[in-house]
Parts: sequence; C-alpha cells; structure tokens
Amino acid sequence: MGVPPHSGFSPVFIASEKGFFEKQKLDVELVISDNPADLYLEKKIDAICSGLTESILFFSEGHPTQIIYRFNYSLSNDLIVSSPKIKTIPELRGKKIAFNGVNTSSHIFVMQLLNKNGIREGEYSSSNLPFPKVWEELQKGNIQAGHIRGMDMTEIKKQGFNIIARSADVPDLLSDTLSVDSKFLKNHPSSIRKLVSAISEAREFYYKNNEESLSILSQRISKSETEISEELKSVRFLTLKENSQSLLNPDSETAQTFYPGGGGSGFAQGQTGSMMNFASMEKRGALFIAGESIIEFLRERGQLYRIPDLKNIFDDRFVQDRESK
Repeated sequence: MGVPPHSGFSPVFIASEKGFFEKQKLDVELVISDNPADLYLEKKIDAICSGLTESILFFSEGHPTQIIYRFNYSLSNDLIVSSPKIKTIPELRGKKIAFNGVNTSSHIFVMQLLNKNGIREGEYSSSNLPFPKVWEELQKGNIQAGHIRGMDMTEIKKQGFNIIARSADVPDLLSDTLSVDSKFLKNHPSSIRKLVSAISEAREFYYKNNEESLSILSQRISKSETEISEELKSVRFLTLKENSQSLLNPDSETAQTFYPGGGGSGFAQGQTGSMMNFASMEKRGALFIAGESIIEFLRERGQLYRIPDLKNIFDDRFVQDRESK
C-alpha cells in the first residue's frame, strides 16, 4: 500500500506500528512515498492513499480503481495564504497564485475558490509548487498567494500574512481517500474488509491514546509531535458510519435518504449535515457529489481520457460490512 508521509493518513501509520494489520492476519507492506501515484499506475502497489481527484484520474487513465474509505474531514488544514497587502480572494485578480500539481486536488481547490469569487483563468498567473516551497516563495515575494497545507495558522498571522480561504470553504473537495486496484479488490474482498477493520481500530486508538499516537506519527512522517498536533487540530478522522454516508453510492443496496444532523461527530450539533453535504436528503454521498464537480472541472479542461462513471468508482460495501458487525 502506497502512502504519502502526511498526517491526513495517520490511521495507516498507527495500524502498522501497533500491529493492527497483523491482528487481522494481513501482511501489509507500507510504501511511504511523496508520490505513490506513479507506483500505483505501474501496478507495483495494490492500494493507495491519495486525494479524491487523484483517485478519479486513476480510473480515467485506464487503471480501474475503487475508493473504499475516506480518512478525514478537514476544516482548515488546507489554507490559501496571501501576502500582507492582500486580504480577500477578489484581490487576487492579476496576481500570481501557487498550487501543488496541475489537475490535482490542490489545483481544483484554488480554481474553485477563484471561480466562486468571479476570477477566471487568464485573469491571474499560476505557479506549480510543492507545499513547503509555497511558504518560501510567499516570504520572498515571488508569489502573492498559494495553497498551504498543515501549517500553524498562528505562525502565519504572526509573520503578517493573511489566511483568505480554507478547506471548509469548499467542503469535501480535499478528501484523503483509500483506493484499491479493482482486480485486487475482486480477488481479495475478505482482505479489504480486514484492512478497513484495522484502519478503523487505529482511528479509535488515535483518539484514546493521543500522546502515543503523536509519537508514532512523528517517527513515520519526520515532523515533530508539536507540528503534527497543530496540523491535526482542524482534522477529524471519520467513523465508519460517517464513511458509509460519505461514500454512499446511489446504486448501493444500502442507499437511503439522509437528513441533516449532528451528534458524535466532534462538531457542533447540526453542523455535520451541512458541511458534509448530507442536508439535501440526497441518496448520494458527499464524495459522490464532490466527485461530480471534479469530473466537470477536468472534462472542461480536456484532461480526461474517458469520462468516469462514479457509480463504478465508489464502493461503500466494506465500511457497511464492518459497521453492521
């Protein structure tokens, strides 16, 4: 399983360190890489932790893939940070803005926010930069704004820069997901169920044993415990019930109508429904709805080899199976 060294995938690192995979009698080899997508497309790994956009692109590029798990929901782990003189998104017209990777979740995040504020392509210039480089270029004045992930908001403001948007402004778009090669899933459904069980147990461990979890994560992703703790302040790892709602496929046998509500989410009562798009009595999960927006963005830009059918990408059986036990 390929996994980038990001705190959003914390349950995977915890499951590996605490023996939760072995407990399920699984032999899981973690391949920690900044870019596991190439390994996945070359079929050198069977599963991958990635963003929602990347998982959709795998399918479009001819690698049948199922999304089986959503790790988290983030309020402000992803930020658009601007130079001291710029205080709102509309002020970015004519300015230089950075994102991490063309046609990635980061790219779509930036463009969705610009579009919502009336700024179209051609009305700004862009720069493709890795997340750590964005902050450096902002400080040098080489860009006027950029997408930054997992940085201390207090530090940003202390240095005079402005936070003009965050992930909560475009709900569900920047989702960390677990995807599996379709052929592997078909041949090993029992292993996938066990994989979900191990990750779910790791999620529970994180919340019950936070200090030990931060120590584990610090070793795996080469950041201090303080840095990781700060990153995860605005991140909530989803329960299986929330997973089943978020991944809901309208063709699923378990499909049902969802109403807004809260409770057990870690957010204020009633907040979960609106933020995770359950409020419209949809028989589609939040990721399904976000996926439609992503496909439309990529289609308009001519970046899809084939138009994916989301009903063939989202597979909520495994979170449903685990939840019912």
